[in-house]
Amino acid sequence: MNGSKEIPSLLIKPKYVFTIIFFRTVFFLIFGAVFLSIVSIGVTSMAGGGDEQFGTVITAVVSAWAAVYFLVIFVIVPGRYGASSYRFYADRVEFESGTLFSLESRSIIYPRIIETGCVKQIFQIPRGMGNIVLKVAAAGTNPGPGNTLLMDNLVITDIEKADDNLEKIRELVQKKG
Repeated sequence: MNGSKEIPSLLIKPKYVFTIIFFRTVFFLIFGAVFLSIVSIGVTSMAGGGDEQFGTVITAVVSAWAAVYFLVIFVIVPGRYGASSYRFYADRVEFESGTLFSLESRSIIYPRIIETGCVKQIFQIPRGMGNIVLKVAAAGTNPGPGNTLLMDNLVITDIEKADDNLEKIRELVQKKG
């Protein structure tokens, strides 16, 4: 995005920690396995299968679900984290953030950032990590009661030394904001 050789004042990259990702998503793993097991029992019954097939079908479905789940949290999610970076310059933040199937690139000028904060989840706290939230004014019309101000949050997920990085970001935003 940045065509010149300008050096960012601050570069932040999220850190992939398996245990944090696993504990955030373990409910999804369990719920998916239970749901797919119930569906597979129904499909097997409708296809004329009996009790002897249920164990085989459930084992196959749960194994396939677990394989997809672990592919996502061991391959896709780390790739997403590796593709994400947040570069803070004197007047703006530029970022590339990987999602499951895409890469988003944006630039936000500091005067549009109206609030900064940090959210720490229970599994991040022991590691000194957190999520930095920048609230961005995305759109608005004339001031007054009829005005609609849309907010667009930029959430920088799983950042080491979140409090220190938040203070650095606040200093940069206040200089230009």
